[in-house]
Amino acid sequence: RRGDGLRGGAGRYWQRLVWPMMHRAIAYRLTRQEERVLALLLRGHHKKTAAHAMGVSINTVSFHLKNAYAKLGVHSKTEAVVKGLVEGFLVP
Repeated sequence: RRGDGLRGGAGRYWQRLVWPMMHRAIAYRLTRQEERVLALLLRGHHKKTAAHAMGVSINTVSFHLKNAYAKLGVHSKTEAVVKGLVEGFLVP
């Protein structure tokens, strides 16, 4: 058996859950900041509280959202979060 560098269940968890989510996010070419904004929205944040959590301005959050919407082909926060959940790159 080839070693994956992770022990037991951690390696299987990575292969079954984490990698597919990362792969889907990579397919849309989302940046880390875009992914983080979407994850914060999923957790109930608004632009202002997401900006505070990320240590950036509200305009920066809006910039990342605008870019994420374009990459995902959506037009709202709700659509973006739903697409992330359905496609599996956002986890509740």
